Amino acid sequence: MSERKAWRRLLVEGVVIVGSILLAFSVDAWWDRAKTLAEEREVLSALHVELSSNRQTLDRASQQIEEGRAALERFLVLSPSEVGELAADSLAITNMFRRTFYGGLAAGFVDAAIQSGVGDTELRAALAEYARLLTAVENSWSNTDDLSRDAMQLLGRHRGLQDPAAVVPDSSLWQEIRSDSVLVGVARAKWVYWGSQRDDGERLSKHVDALLSLVESRLRIS
Repeated sequence: MSERKAWRRLLVEGVVIVGSILLAFSVDAWWDRAKTLAEEREVLSALHVELSSNRQTLDRASQQIEEGRAALERFLVLSPSEVGELAADSLAITNMFRRTFYGGLAAGFVDAAIQSGVGDTELRAALAEYARLLTAVENSWSNTDDLSRDAMQLLGRHRGLQDPAAVVPDSSLWQEIRSDSVLVGVARAKWVYWGSQRDDGERLSKHVDALLSLVESRLRIS
């Protein structure tokens, strides 16, 4: 009888030990999961702030691109004499075509989210596509796009200057540019190029909107 009691005691003790171990594992797993979710939420929150800021930058850039294209359209419909009258204020007409709209798009938390594997398959795929579109826009917008600088350099070459960049804006410069078919071609090419930059920005903006919605839904769930 005493032997049976000893076996029962050993069995109970074994069950208690196994149960304690399993409970400890469960607690550890729960804690790790809670820690992972907290870290993921932190990344998602920072990502949301970054995306929102980039969306505002894209809106400003889009507006400035449209302003540049509108100014260029105005220039192209004016006659050379009308351009000459407008060019009396040489700085004003020069600034019509000097655009430095690109303020830089942040990507730090996007990279961190991709590297950490945050979120589910849908979110990770959306982040990868965002990174691709972001790279395309940065490549398109990386250089200051200054039609006045390009036109003056080309005009300098036409004038046979050793340093085409040394062309100084004067009241007749834009009239001369408007009268030159080659330079007008440069202006038209710029108008098309700025349109492609606008389209790149709009594609990225739409994806940012969709990505923001995804991030917000994941934040609500977590």
